[in-house]
Amino acid sequence: MTDRRDRAQRPAELETSLSHRYGTAVPLAAGGTAEIYRAYDAALGREVALKYLRFDDPALKTRLLREARALAQLQHPGICEVYRVGEEAGRPFVAMRLIDGEEID
Repeated sequence: MTDRRDRAQRPAELETSLSHRYGTAVPLAAGGTAEIYRAYDAALGREVALKYLRFDDPALKTRLLREARALAQLQHPGICEVYRVGEEAGRPFVAMRLIDGEEID
């Protein structure tokens, strides 16, 4: 039996055939390292937030995947659920629950 901690330490693999899944994405916000978009997940029939890295940086990619793995282990109303990690046109992304509301400063 594999220990949960062992699985969490393995490198995440990005799916690369998802560009058709989300259709047109609408920009919501941008920060120093990432951009957030609103998109529609046609496969699951729901809106999602897509967090894309702004730069092609292996260290940032590793950090994004580590963040997604950590969030995927948590369940709380105040934390966005992670649905999927992927890569589109060489840009890593995380698809997560879309929460409508005011932007936090």
